[in-house]
Amino acid sequence: MQRPITLALAILFAFAPSFAQQPAQTPSSPPLAQQPAQTHLTPSSDSGQEAKKVQEPEYTHVIFYLDPAGVLIPLERQKTSLEVKTKFGGLGGMQTQMSYKGSRSPVRFRAGQAIQFVVRVPPPVATLPGMEPPPQDDPVKLNVLKVSKDQRLNVSAKLGGGALMTGVGSLKTVETLRTLKFSKYGEQSTQVSPAEPLEPGEYVMTTALGGMMGMGNGDFLFGIDPK
Repeated sequence: MQRPITLALAILFAFAPSFAQQPAQTPSSPPLAQQPAQTHLTPSSDSGQEAKKVQEPEYTHVIFYLDPAGVLIPLERQKTSLEVKTKFGGLGGMQTQMSYKGSRSPVRFRAGQAIQFVVRVPPPVATLPGMEPPPQDDPVKLNVLKVSKDQRLNVSAKLGGGALMTGVGSLKTVETLRTLKFSKYGEQSTQVSPAEPLEPGEYVMTTALGGMMGMGNGDFLFGIDPK
């Protein structure tokens, strides 16, 4: 009985190395079609924010203060009328003026402060082919005002005494205008700034469609305080 057992063990040990040397079976990788697709995160051409549009007035001939953050701040607005003042029936002279209620604007800036304004201008007047477009006046004018009691005056002209009686007199234009600089702002507006620092006082800004005789959008007022 020992020989058959010994022979069987010899046969078993003869084939044992071949089983021991076989590599362990590992699960195969899934087919490419079943693998999760890779996602490449690349910035799109319009992934950045669209350039922010500047804030512009909704209506034409309305002036706003432009603060450093680009926000439009309303100015004091009044409608006015043309007045003719005479002294002693004209013997003492006369003057033409526009008057505004109150001696002081509630809208204030400091002397030396950089101030910018924005106004929306109407489109240019259409002309026939071959015709020159009409000359365009400045869209805004800036005048310094004279304070008198409880009102502010924009004096435009003075006529010397006796002119009404004799027909001879001197018409004096009062230089109240201040020089402005203009540049394009946004799509349909104009940026306006004083060409030189403004001295302390009361000011009015007017447009072509101002506030005379209760019509138009009104005139726009502000004041400059000392530093």
